[in-house]
Amino acid sequence: MIKTPIYKPRVSKNQRKYVLDCLESNWISSRGKYVDRFEQQLQQRLRTKHVITTSNGSTSLMLILKALGVGHGDEVITQSLTYAATVSSIINVGATAVLVDSTENFQLDIKAAEKAMTKRTAAIMVASLYGDTADLYELQKLCKKRGIYLIEDSAECFDGLFDNKPIGTFGIAGSFSFFGNKIITTGEGGCVATECEELATKMRLLKAQNHIGSYKHSGPGYNFRMTNIQAAIGCAQLEELDNTVQRKQQIQQLYEKHLQGYVTPVPKHTKVVSSEWMPLWVLPSTIAFAKFSERCLLKGIDVRPCFTPVHLMRWKDTTLRLTKCKVAERIYTSAFNLPAYPDLTDQDIESIAAVVKKAIKDIN
Repeated sequence: MIKTPIYKPRVSKNQRKYVLDCLESNWISSRGKYVDRFEQQLQQRLRTKHVITTSNGSTSLMLILKALGVGHGDEVITQSLTYAATVSSIINVGATAVLVDSTENFQLDIKAAEKAMTKRTAAIMVASLYGDTADLYELQKLCKKRGIYLIEDSAECFDGLFDNKPIGTFGIAGSFSFFGNKIITTGEGGCVATECEELATKMRLLKAQNHIGSYKHSGPGYNFRMTNIQAAIGCAQLEELDNTVQRKQQIQQLYEKHLQGYVTPVPKHTKVVSSEWMPLWVLPSTIAFAKFSERCLLKGIDVRPCFTPVHLMRWKDTTLRLTKCKVAERIYTSAFNLPAYPDLTDQDIESIAAVVKKAIKDIN
């Protein structure tokens, strides 16, 4: 029986109040004051001109690609070691996903991305994983040099900074997720951030069936809208964001203190100030994750393996192009996450660390 799950969303003080306000006012769908408020507050937090809320992080990525006109005949480069939604979003708009290798810190290998470019390359979609990111300045330069788009899948990096600038605001657009295990949550939900007014206008139309009024539509579109109830939860979550991030950073520090010499934290880019969504740890080379996980679960502690590189899943899809991903194949098997939700106490962390240490000792 799992006593300590990998994640539990924090319930913010005003969530119930704001949700009840939606119910009592009967504004429960995709229109209402909380959608506008949430977008405005996100815009301020991300220091960007435009934020468009969406139904989830996956649809956010598709919305960006569709609004940019990326589709059949185009290639989009991303890393193989990422959550599957990154790659799925490319395939789902009809483009070819070109999968490249990662660096030792589990982020996109920029040199591998450059080597994979062809005349058909339309964009690089960089997935910033586990609260860290590849060098976003280098990616900006590369994309500008090649005349292609930089798109950021920042689902796991909300409120993280790269050189004091919010991750997710370096490319033409950045996508965020508000799933239940993210820094802030709306249950499901996501958003897109962009400085480009033309792109923002296109995305606002596309996400709402391209409706231009009086049941007239400027073209085919999607229902990628966030509900007022979801946005109400998000507004309440944002009110406590500083405390949430501070606590998550403390949790990471406590784990490092208690687990020193047993597991290794994956180092982050020197320019990154992480919101520590779900820090990644690496087991000793002598420890198999399956055995380690089994022992932790017997003590009620949930642990999560690193993402499996997409190219190892053997997807049968003609819109995939693979490159050699030797680093990703080697590193993913030893990396894992520990429980990292913000309501964990210091005693909880110490108890989890004790289970981890004993599991490693027993296996060795």
